[in-house]
Amino acid sequence: MRITQIKKGNVRIIEIAGALTVASSHDLKKAVLGNLRKGSRLELVIGEVTDVDLSFIQILAAALKTAENGGLEIAIRTPIPDPVIKSVEMSGLLNHSACSNPDCFWCSINRQVQGV
Repeated sequence: MRITQIKKGNVRIIEIAGALTVASSHDLKKAVLGNLRKGSRLELVIGEVTDVDLSFIQILAAALKTAENGGLEIAIRTPIPDPVIKSVEMSGLLNHSACSNPDCFWCSINRQVQGV
């Protein structure tokens, strides 16, 4: 996994390439949570991700909760690579149809996948 961290004003950008698996989860968690503490918006650029396991989904879910509690924002830039989509689908997070929040992060991924 390769992580590049960029600062643009109050926005933090993390570009991630390679495998997002349990083997690299510590470094990913450190980068994501560290950047959340330093800005009001975190953007993840994951177009070059080649492999994903559920550790990435867990880190992302924890980061979303941290952002929500702190009034911060997290966004994933498109395109979202197939390994990420498949991992999110396997987690069941794209299929929570009871969600009524128009700003729901998982629903936004679902809309991107469907091209809506």
